[in-house]
Amino acid sequence: QRHPAAALAHPRASQPMGEEKADDAKAAEAKKSDAPVSAAPAAAVKEDDFLLTDVPAQIALIERSALTKDPKSQSRVLRQAAAIRRKLTPLAVSNAITTFIPDNHPLKPMMQQLVATVPERVQAPAADGAMEVDTPAPPGETRTTVCIETETYIALLLTLLLIDAKDYEGAVRLSSAAIARTQKVNQRTLDAVGAKLWYYFARAHELVGRSAEIRSQLLAAHRTATLHHNTLGQAVLLNLLLRNFLQHQLYDQADKMVAKTGVPESAPNNQLARYLYYLGRIKAVQLEYSEAHSCLLQAQRKAPERAAAGFRLAVAKLITIVQLLMGEVPARDAFQQPQLERALRPYLHIVQAVRKGDLAHFKAVMDSSAATFHADANYTLIVRLRQNVIRAGLRNINLAYTRISLESIWRKLKIDRPEDVEGIVAKAIRDGVIDAEIDHAAGVVISREVADLYATLEPQAAFHKRTTFCLNVHNDAVKAMSFPPDAHKSDLEEEEAKRKERLREEAELAQSLAEEEEEDF
Repeated sequence: QRHPAAALAHPRASQPMGEEKADDAKAAEAKKSDAPVSAAPAAAVKEDDFLLTDVPAQIALIERSALTKDPKSQSRVLRQAAAIRRKLTPLAVSNAITTFIPDNHPLKPMMQQLVATVPERVQAPAADGAMEVDTPAPPGETRTTVCIETETYIALLLTLLLIDAKDYEGAVRLSSAAIARTQKVNQRTLDAVGAKLWYYFARAHELVGRSAEIRSQLLAAHRTATLHHNTLGQAVLLNLLLRNFLQHQLYDQADKMVAKTGVPESAPNNQLARYLYYLGRIKAVQLEYSEAHSCLLQAQRKAPERAAAGFRLAVAKLITIVQLLMGEVPARDAFQQPQLERALRPYLHIVQAVRKGDLAHFKAVMDSSAATFHADANYTLIVRLRQNVIRAGLRNINLAYTRISLESIWRKLKIDRPEDVEGIVAKAIRDGVIDAEIDHAAGVVISREVADLYATLEPQAAFHKRTTFCLNVHNDAVKAMSFPPDAHKSDLEEEEAKRKERLREEAELAQSLAEEEEEDF
């Protein structure tokens, strides 16, 4: 007999032999079932890393998408365009040109000439001191034909290389030639790659200072994309046109463009965010601050949380100015974001000057950060804030004093000329900034008692504004829901089958009733 202590030390030892085998089998099954689950994410990450450096694998996905008419494979490659661009090498692009572009192709000589001028990138040293060098597979056999999607994607990769190498003239030549070829083809499988190429075509011309030359070409391309129902190309080209107009300060033309066209409802989120940003800037310049704030707020919410730091910074700067022009003070949290805190510091000083109503501080910030404001194209909007600074100062004075002389107001606000004070105070009273009256004979401003805000219609207006915003968010979420293509057809087929079955049963029932009536007679 076994000692009881052995059973206590090893509980499984007291189990029958059959139960031990069953437990071992269950454990083995659990291990097998757990292994694929844990290995699946690692395999997916490894496959994505391989895709970033293997240009033939990217082209294989592009061609598969063109063959099957399924945009998912192509979208997978284009979605990682930024990561692919960081790991792209001239050798990999040169091998792709040699392998996939036929010898008789009209763009091949230009591509080979341009890729030969791009210097190799220096890789970061590895941990052991050796140099990590990507060694792409050697070029295979040259093809005799190439699909337009592959040709456009290789031209896109080479354009990215030329822009990174600061060969902007080469990027303009290549992108212009590639765009001319894509415009001859009307295929929906080319929409995504073609839209990317259009973006870098416009970017290359912008870098060489010739963006005004391509405006008519962009307008014609946008018209063609609209007629072809190319929603992605339509959204990208619309944003490029708005960027072109704003860059040359053609705000009236940009407003007419927005009034006569619009971004498609099925446009990607990033293009919709850009469109809302450009629309917010147009409305801000045209003094429509409420609409500008609404557009910029939506653009800020649609922007990525971690990526696109430059776009989020531009939106944060503009929305800060628009809030100040509306008479609101931005929250302090908006200036404490890790990636944006340093760049937003001049705008924080502007906010502090406006909140305090300190005109001298405002002028000092304007002088010290004028170069930054000009680079951000926000200087003209910030100049308008001078009146807001004066209004904020008057509001603070109105809350602190029941009776104050015009001379004291001039000294506190540090306005340029004392004779302007009376007109400024009168305009502030007329606009409803302060609730007071001017005693012209005595030269004093007498403040009235502050009314109860909740006795006015202001709370109702604020509640209505929030309710409208929530309803718009719900409607946008419903519109953004995606469904599998042709998912409704199976339901229709089932309904049609049920209808036919119901009609057959009704016909049989009618026939049986008729036969019964005949038998009765």
